[in-house]
Amino acid sequence: MEDFRRTVLTAFGAAVLLAVGGLSVDSQAALAVGAYKLESSFGTQGSGSGQFEEPGAVAAEAGTGDVFVLDTKNERIEKFAPSGGTATYEAVGKIPSEAGEALELKGDPGIAVDNSSDAYRGDLYVVSGKPKKEAVSQFRPKGGHPNEYEATGTRLEVFTKEEMHGVSVGANGDVFVSYGTSVAVFTPTGELVGTPSGAGSEIRGLAVSGNEIYLATLTGLERWEVNGKYEVDAATPVSTAPVGSAYEAVAVDGKGRVYVDVVYAKEEGESSVAVFAPNAPANSLPVEEFGEGGVVQVSTGLAYGAPGSVPTIVSSDTTDDEVHVFQYTSPEVTHCAATPSADSAAVACTLAPDAQEATWKLSYHAPLEGFVEALHGSVSAEGEVGGEIAGLEPAEAYTYRLEGINASGVADAEGEFETLPIAPSVVASAPSSVLAGAATLNGSVSPEHDATFYRFEYGECAGEASCATSPFPDESPEAAAGSSRGEVAVSEAVRELRPVTTYHYRVVAINAGGETVSGEQVFTTGQASQAEAQTGTASGVSQTGATILGSVDPNGQATTLIWEVGTTSSYGFSVYRSMDAEAVSEPVSLDLAGLLPDTTYHYRLVATNASGTVYGADQAFTTLAYEAQPFTIPTSMALLPVPREGSAPPTGEVLPSREVKLTKAQLLAKALKACKQHKPKSKRAACERQARRKYGTRSSKKK
Repeated sequence: MEDFRRTVLTAFGAAVLLAVGGLSVDSQAALAVGAYKLESSFGTQGSGSGQFEEPGAVAAEAGTGDVFVLDTKNERIEKFAPSGGTATYEAVGKIPSEAGEALELKGDPGIAVDNSSDAYRGDLYVVSGKPKKEAVSQFRPKGGHPNEYEATGTRLEVFTKEEMHGVSVGANGDVFVSYGTSVAVFTPTGELVGTPSGAGSEIRGLAVSGNEIYLATLTGLERWEVNGKYEVDAATPVSTAPVGSAYEAVAVDGKGRVYVDVVYAKEEGESSVAVFAPNAPANSLPVEEFGEGGVVQVSTGLAYGAPGSVPTIVSSDTTDDEVHVFQYTSPEVTHCAATPSADSAAVACTLAPDAQEATWKLSYHAPLEGFVEALHGSVSAEGEVGGEIAGLEPAEAYTYRLEGINASGVADAEGEFETLPIAPSVVASAPSSVLAGAATLNGSVSPEHDATFYRFEYGECAGEASCATSPFPDESPEAAAGSSRGEVAVSEAVRELRPVTTYHYRVVAINAGGETVSGEQVFTTGQASQAEAQTGTASGVSQTGATILGSVDPNGQATTLIWEVGTTSSYGFSVYRSMDAEAVSEPVSLDLAGLLPDTTYHYRLVATNASGTVYGADQAFTTLAYEAQPFTIPTSMALLPVPREGSAPPTGEVLPSREVKLTKAQLLAKALKACKQHKPKSKRAACERQARRKYGTRSSKKK
């Protein structure tokens, strides 16, 4: 028989699942492959006790495991009780009609037993199958005679031309009856309280689990979620019936798994039961199938109960006039839970060996690693198994698996847990780059696999001996140290310290596991001194621009450097910017633009800090002259760039500056000098005449 996942699936006949306290592989675990085995069959053809003429729908009582079979041709209900083991059943009674005569069973009658906890528990509901006016009859056990039933006179009626096929009882005792593509819901007293509808095709069977109704239709399996008024809030097409088949009945076990009776055309003589996971989404595949290969012929009916607490499927066979018993004999793993600590986790599951000795194995793995066995053992009765998985990393996600193995098969359950985080490790190490007004604070942090942040806390001490009792009033901004397991080097440059002063500091690290504070380090800042300023040469000199160079050493204090520039050694223009205390002999430069051609400019570099002002040597350069065209002197020229935003001189005021202005005689001299570039002499003479008219009449000849 091919797997259900193939395009064509042979089908299984009517069945009853007996699984209260049984099929207990929970939502974390899949059914073991091939878990259901054919254990026994009962009944023969005939009309005597325990005999059948085309057995049809079946039902089961949860508490006792008793099975009710609709004997359609003999028009009666036969009751069977487990005897001599859960796989063996014997006839214990039969139920006729209300008048004591044969039941009138037409079409495809149905049967259900009330497994609720109210006063109606144990009541039977039978779809009579009468034409035109379908009705459901209610039967109740006679007082003191558990195997004898009598009609209550209550009839659940739906006026419809469509046949009723399925009947089921909810946990609150309400009775659900399917007809056409709709469902009628009654109270046990016969009051109609809801009519949810909208199935994709004719409903052949239904089962109720909480607020969910599962429908076996001619074309597939559907799940309806209904509200308190029995209105459909959501409909999910769980599965489509394979080509050439129909879904005839459905049941839900105590774990929420859904069992569907899949039937092919009668001449095929083959059937199977498909098992779907709890809350399976749309277009799901079953997690298991069994009963294939023509073991059971065509029938209708599916329900659940608990014979001996062993998961059991009971199927009626209309061809051989007998009932087959399938049992789930593989071990069952349920109710798994993990309780993690920082470096371990206690894992416990319930293992039911199903009347056989079973072994178990607990394994785990971290991401990107394979499963590693941690613990193992064996059991002969249902109980809790597992133990502590040690040697784990903190703040790490793990997957665990507990497997149960017996001679019939294997079942397993998987789960996940995350170990708890622990507080980070942290160390303060010796400082570096200790200057008069600055220092670099150092340390290391071990995040311990969790996102960790750190900061430095520091402050002055009256002396080294008093640091142990001195506070830490200052702190650096919080920074990330990552989430690795190993040490991470951390540092922070602090400035605006006082010269020749003792400081102490520590490192504080924080993650989800807590906060850790390191020991402290102590250092003393150096002696304050004036900065050093050195004026360098100019480069890139052109007719209107140049770049002037130099270097400054702040000597451990925040320093402001000033460029002074002008056409004389008195300068006149000043440009400044600030420097960090840690800079050492930092090269500096300034781009000048808007200069006059063929003009000499003086410049020098000045450095100012808290210890005083130092002046670099005066330097000069001469801009290039224009060679081809006479130079027209602009009325005004910008000399230097605007000072950089955010900088300020030590005094907080802009340094004084003055504009360089040339006299008319100086302007005439420069213009005449430019005229000498013209050839022939006639052009030079015209240039000189123009210059004299503009600036004066001084002779162009030098004495």
